[in-house]
Amino acid sequence: MFEKENEDLATEVRRVAEHQIGRLERFESGASDQLVKMSVWLTASLLAINSGGALAALNVAEHFEFPTPAALLFGIGILLALLSGVAIQGFQSKAAQPLEELLLYWRGVQISGVEDIERAVELAKPLITLNRFAFIPPTIGWFSGLAFFVGAIALGLHVEHRGKAVVDMLSLKPRRADSRELFIALKCDPTRL
Repeated sequence: MFEKENEDLATEVRRVAEHQIGRLERFESGASDQLVKMSVWLTASLLAINSGGALAALNVAEHFEFPTPAALLFGIGILLALLSGVAIQGFQSKAAQPLEELLLYWRGVQISGVEDIERAVELAKPLITLNRFAFIPPTIGWFSGLAFFVGAIALGLHVEHRGKAVVDMLSLKPRRADSRELFIALKCDPTRL
């Protein structure tokens, strides 16, 4: 009688192990592909927009003085984009070994029919810890995007302020009496406009 119950229990444990193996294998292949694709697209997109902003700041510098705050923000955005990609890759590499150990454990359970819950929990702890901090790479990406938007606003304000002063100074009836001195103080060159 006890042999029959032990045999039924071992069969049930093997079914659970088979289910866990299938689930972990699907997760491993899907998560790896998804992380790589997300890392590539996120990093490339953030690098592109922040690099475009930096080039726009350099273009503005040809006509007016260099927009330092905007250029700094775009530079920070580029660094954060790279950091985001590195963080995603780091998370993926840190998850690979614990996931493989957990798969090996469940394959052993499938063969033996004996489950050690404490061992399974111990093997899953690194994955649970990584999952707890999985918000970090996307958050870094959001900060990179934020740096771009704030840099774009700073660049726009810089150009708008300088542009209005130049237009006023070049008009036939400037509103300011010191427009020529202001024009020179702003380092504007009408031949470059």
